[in-house]
Amino acid sequence: MSGAFALAIGLIPEKTILIVLVTLIGATSSISPIVLTAAADMSDRKSLSSAVGFIYTCQGLGFLAPLAGGFMTEFWSIEINYVFSAVLIWSAASITFLFERKTPAR
Repeated sequence: MSGAFALAIGLIPEKTILIVLVTLIGATSSISPIVLTAAADMSDRKSLSSAVGFIYTCQGLGFLAPLAGGFMTEFWSIEINYVFSAVLIWSAASITFLFERKTPAR
């Protein structure tokens, strides 16, 4: 859903519904505590610290977003940022289906 809302921001000609779309992106995107809890539940004891560390590393790479966004806006347009964001969201969601689902250890 977040990918569709991000794509809509880039493709709509009128920006008056921007606030609504940004709110919908926030409401449908992942929430860090939920992601960390799922990683803890699905990881075995041996790889738990690696899983949590990987999540925090990916979140820490968020400083690259303004750099990439500015570069894309400078060379193309601001709309390409939203299209690129939608592609990244859909790619990340698709990759999750490639992994084998493990049942939580009890």
